[in-house]
Amino acid sequence: MPVYSLLCDSCGKTFDVVEPIRDHEEHLNKHDLPCPNCGSTRLVSQLGVVAVKTSKKS
Repeated sequence: MPVYSLLCDSCGKTFDVVEPIRDHEEHLNKHDLPCPNCGSTRLVSQLGVVAVKTSKKS
């Protein structure tokens, strides 16, 4: 499941959210995902790192 890094535009704190892509897009479109620090829904997506793990060794 993807990890999304978000920046709160109100308090300046960053936090991560782990959720399916569909749920994440819905939260951002509805602006209903609150900052855990201040409760604001003014969030900005941040660039993150992608890691892929496979079951086979090469």
